[in-house]
Amino acid sequence: MSRVARVVARLLSRAEDWRAYPAEGLEPEQANLIRRHERTGRPLGSAAFLQRLETRLGCVLPKPLPGRKPRTKQKYVW
Repeated sequence: MSRVARVVARLLSRAEDWRAYPAEGLEPEQANLIRRHERTGRPLGSAAFLQRLETRLGCVLPKPLPGRKPRTKQKYVW
């Protein structure tokens, strides 16, 4: 059995109805944390998890700065 098949089998054994699973299994703090990360697009996980993810993807996943993006000076050609 491949690694993917083992992971899928393990996940399926945890919850039969995946649509109801988050509603039943999450505490309010966990749900708020997931929503916050969903809005920002930042991966949710420990520092070690994020480091492994950066290594596998070959890029840095920086924490975005709060506030508006700085305005860039562009010259328009008319």
